[in-house]
Amino acid sequence: MEMQNMKMPTGEMQAIETPPVDGKFVEVVVGLVKAGYLGLAGNLAYLIGSSWLLVAIAAGATLVLGLIGLGGIGSLVAGLALLVFASRWVRVLLLQESSGPIEFGKRDIGFIINTIVVAIVAGLPAGLVNFLLVPVLGGIAGILALVVGLVGAYLGLRLSLAPIGAAIGQPVGFGESWSRTGANPVILRFMVAAIAAAIPFAIINGLLATIGVLGGSLVLIIAQAVIVVINFISSAVLVAQTTMLYRMVRPS
Repeated sequence: MEMQNMKMPTGEMQAIETPPVDGKFVEVVVGLVKAGYLGLAGNLAYLIGSSWLLVAIAAGATLVLGLIGLGGIGSLVAGLALLVFASRWVRVLLLQESSGPIEFGKRDIGFIINTIVVAIVAGLPAGLVNFLLVPVLGGIAGILALVVGLVGAYLGLRLSLAPIGAAIGQPVGFGESWSRTGANPVILRFMVAAIAAAIPFAIINGLLATIGVLGGSLVLIIAQAVIVVINFISSAVLVAQTTMLYRMVRPS
């Protein structure tokens, strides 16, 4: 049974309209990136109202547990909070359904489990390369790691319908996700759009991490807490793009 919080965000939720995907490659990618950011901006009131507690828990756990030497546990708490946040965000975009700050149910559990499976599959190639080939190849391994990272992103996107379906209570098997996304010729455009949308956040996180390292342990822990908040925002954009793919290849 899901726990409900009676106070819901106010305002009008906005569904994201998928931009045309049959035009020139660059135009399509730019349109998808823009749509992802607009989806975040258009539903910001609901996003804050339903998820402020999750963000506070994630950043607070990272900061407090980091200060007492339990940073690993803090990262775990932040990761779980981020997954619950992403599950709620899917429902806002696809169902225009709001969630209270303390709501949690079986759809969130399904989303978390499916996302972990996707992460394992997508990260497996990079893990194998780092473990088996980096010690042998040395400097060349950097180029190979980039290529393998792109392969992982492609695999993750091909399987992404499973967690999205779980989040809205309409289960999608990994086989079905693979089949439906493989039959769509624009999958590579979605992948490039996801990477392009993530670049600004990666730059910001990199700068914060650098400041943290140069500033000492306390500054580093604070920087890590800020990075957690940035990750919530970047995940919102990524989920927005993934829901567009879901609507395109698995229409209701």
